[in-house]
Amino acid sequence: MTVELENAPKIRNMAETDIPEVALIEKESIPEPWSENSFRAALANEQAICLVCEGDSQGILGYAVVYFAADEAELVTIAVRSDHRGEAH
Repeated sequence: MTVELENAPKIRNMAETDIPEVALIEKESIPEPWSENSFRAALANEQAICLVCEGDSQGILGYAVVYFAADEAELVTIAVRSDHRGEAH
């Protein structure tokens, strides 16, 4: 069963066109931020999943990058845009 909430943010795979916006969120959120090239490398890595959370008309609200190896996963970077932190959806 799938429940669709009106105006709820959507989670989708990150695209290369998302990288400038994701890198900006990273820069405002993380003391030692990843570069745009680091996000490009993660997108090209077959052992990584890169996701974004997107609002209907608000652009990218947050993102996460997870690396997988054998039977383990490591959340390597995650952030939410500062003007959307603390919101419950």
